[in-house]
Amino acid sequence: MNGVAITIVGIAAEGFEGVEDSGSTDFWIPMQSRPELNAWGNPLEDGKTYITNSTWWCLRLIGRLAPGVTRTQALAQLQPIFQRAAYIGLGAPARDEKPPILSVIDAKSFPGYSQQYGNPLRMLMAMVGLVLLIALTNVAMLLMARNAARQREFSVRQALGAGRGELLRQLLAESLILVSAGGVLAWGFAEMATRLLGSWAHIESSLAPDRTVLLFTLGVLVFAALLFGLAPLRVALAGGAELALKTSAATSHTDAGKSRTGRIIVALQMALCVVLLVGGGLLIRTLRNLENTPLGMQIEGLVVFGVKPNITSIPEGIAFYGKLLEKLRALPGVESVTIMGERLGSGWSDNSDMKVDGKLPDVANGSSRTVRSNVVGPDFFHTLGVPVLAGRDFADSDTATSPHVGIINEQFAKRFFPNQNPLGHRIGPDNINWEMTIVGVVKDHKYRSIDEEPIPMAWYMYAQIPITGGMHAEMRVRGEPLAILPSARRALQQLDPDLPLIRPITQRDQYDLTISSQILFARLAGFFGFLAVVLVATGLYGTLAYRVNMRTAEIGVRMAVGARRGQVVWMILRDSLLLTTAGVVMGVPLAMLVGRALTSSLYGVKPLDAVSYFLAVAGVALVALVASAVPAGRAASVDPMRALRSE
Repeated sequence: MNGVAITIVGIAAEGFEGVEDSGSTDFWIPMQSRPELNAWGNPLEDGKTYITNSTWWCLRLIGRLAPGVTRTQALAQLQPIFQRAAYIGLGAPARDEKPPILSVIDAKSFPGYSQQYGNPLRMLMAMVGLVLLIALTNVAMLLMARNAARQREFSVRQALGAGRGELLRQLLAESLILVSAGGVLAWGFAEMATRLLGSWAHIESSLAPDRTVLLFTLGVLVFAALLFGLAPLRVALAGGAELALKTSAATSHTDAGKSRTGRIIVALQMALCVVLLVGGGLLIRTLRNLENTPLGMQIEGLVVFGVKPNITSIPEGIAFYGKLLEKLRALPGVESVTIMGERLGSGWSDNSDMKVDGKLPDVANGSSRTVRSNVVGPDFFHTLGVPVLAGRDFADSDTATSPHVGIINEQFAKRFFPNQNPLGHRIGPDNINWEMTIVGVVKDHKYRSIDEEPIPMAWYMYAQIPITGGMHAEMRVRGEPLAILPSARRALQQLDPDLPLIRPITQRDQYDLTISSQILFARLAGFFGFLAVVLVATGLYGTLAYRVNMRTAEIGVRMAVGARRGQVVWMILRDSLLLTTAGVVMGVPLAMLVGRALTSSLYGVKPLDAVSYFLAVAGVALVALVASAVPAGRAASVDPMRALRSE
């Protein structure tokens, strides 16, 4: 690793992914004072590694509490030790300086993860719960409808001596068979779906259902079995034993065709569907806004990869990257090439206060002096396609012996050089004793991620600053960008046969990684919304079809005494519209609450976005209309004579 031979002495158990908050870990090495293995791959500072430099805090500590020791007791013992260690290498604290305070958190959680993943996942779980509720009510309604048609059977059983207990056992047995079969199919589907989801979303962690998921699923199945057994019981007992003596279908189904329970359930389903569609719509519109966000550069045709040579001196590093640029430029299909210290779209950045003309500038309105910076190579902005608004780009003539130069963006110029020309002014990081003359101003563009806000930025020429180490090569090519990688790999291996291309990827895909969680959550939310629409359409269709079937005789009588087909169709559609209206009236306020809960996950769209609400309501109305069309058509086609003869 980094040119150092390392012997494997152990293998971690499968499923252990480390304790880093930046992702899973592939292998571990002991901490050691070797320049080649410095933390984060950073170059040495004052000749010291991260272990020997007492002013550089870059590590987290992890420990296990002894049996019987509380977190408060452990902190009381560690606090004075921590505060003494904090000033090693820094000297005594100032008289009015507030001492540093040690804080601890559970190792199962990491800073920022709750905001980045926890809140969206909890929202997705809520959407899953709503979909589950819709599915459960659908099955319950179907069973109630099925058992309503069996009222005569239940009445005969009661007439022969069957009591509530016997009927309940029968319904529970039927429900148990149904739920067990569904549970087995669902578990198989979950095994397959989670593997496909992990592969599709490039999730390294295992998503395979575990014991916790199994217990939760069993709990849901038990609840469903009880619900499906108890919900139809009232319908089964409604007719009583005397119904067995009646022969009229119209009489036996008088209540079944007019039951309000199904109507109430469908209205609630409509309300939940509105909530899911609004939530999914807000997240999908957020995703579209992110995907269509201007990056401030010509992103197509760019490919990037990392290089980390074993360099021991600054002149050696300058010479290596100069030769690499020369070889990459000579490749067929390459338009331009540059290098950079921090990869665009990686989420990393170098931030520091910036001196302007030898001093820290005064800032107004609470603005910050913090500037984001990067070390880059010649033709950097030309390669990226970032417009140069004033001055020039970096060039090969900017060498270690030429005047040191820097380039800033629009935000930098507006904040630190209001109403003046920044060209010719001198800038430099506050924590490093070197300066550059501004020779160019470029248009603001995205740096760390797609959804970042503009911030003052400065760029330095790699050959003019005392830094050496790994860099990233950015290439603009004609045709398919990734097709250049084999040629680039051969060119690199001509300089060092042991060097790989580190994380080669198109620049577009690199930026998309910064919104990968938003993409995943938006797609899942959209899927849940679609699933809710399907379930609601199924439930509405089943309810209306059942009601039409139960009212066949009534419809036949209506048509026999002069009702037209259009009037019959409107009678059915009116029921559907009333249910839809009731569902929308209940669903919109709930959707507004969901929108407010999603505020932190939205980008470029407001929680009360009118378009999302309109599309959700229109979608529910369309679903209701389509689901009602078949039962309405069936009702209009009833033959009055056949309906009356069936009596």
